[in-house]
Amino acid sequence: MDAARGKRITNGPAQELRTVDANLEDLVEGAATTVYSEACRKSQRLVINIDEGATLVRADPAKLKRVLANLLFNAVRHTPVAGKVTVEARREDSECVIAVSDSGQGIPPDEIHHLFERPATTAVGAPPERTALGLSVVKGLVDQHGGRVWAESCLGQGTTIFVSLPQPAPRAVPERCQMNPPRDGHKALE
Repeated sequence: MDAARGKRITNGPAQELRTVDANLEDLVEGAATTVYSEACRKSQRLVINIDEGATLVRADPAKLKRVLANLLFNAVRHTPVAGKVTVEARREDSECVIAVSDSGQGIPPDEIHHLFERPATTAVGAPPERTALGLSVVKGLVDQHGGRVWAESCLGQGTTIFVSLPQPAPRAVPERCQMNPPRDGHKALE
């Protein structure tokens, strides 16, 4: 990544990162619509829990929605019939941490550290879930935001993919603009 210009280095043309204060709930709901029919077909429950402090996130909305859609696609694909997929987000200091969890079979410990690598080649006939191409795209987009991505998994219990994006500190109201009630009960700016 070319951090100075906010561009991802790829074989194709680099795309500018267009960060804004985006509504994370809207992005998650938009991404969830891409997997809704498959989740319904498999009678899965999709649970979304976004803490109040994480509802606004500084990110490129289109790219973050792509990250979320990809993670949800993988979670639905690896969750059994009548299973559960969960999206949670919280603010931790200067980061927004998003977790997408499935209730699937989990990932063997010797494979988890290679999840986000782009395979050099895909073996003919290799199952699509073993190519990890989608997760390498997730990593590239998260890297472009200056964030981190990692996975935790327990065999037989499922996998959680975490995305952590740096966030600016909440803006404080300048001291000269704080509201101070005057003695007569009306509000005034000082």
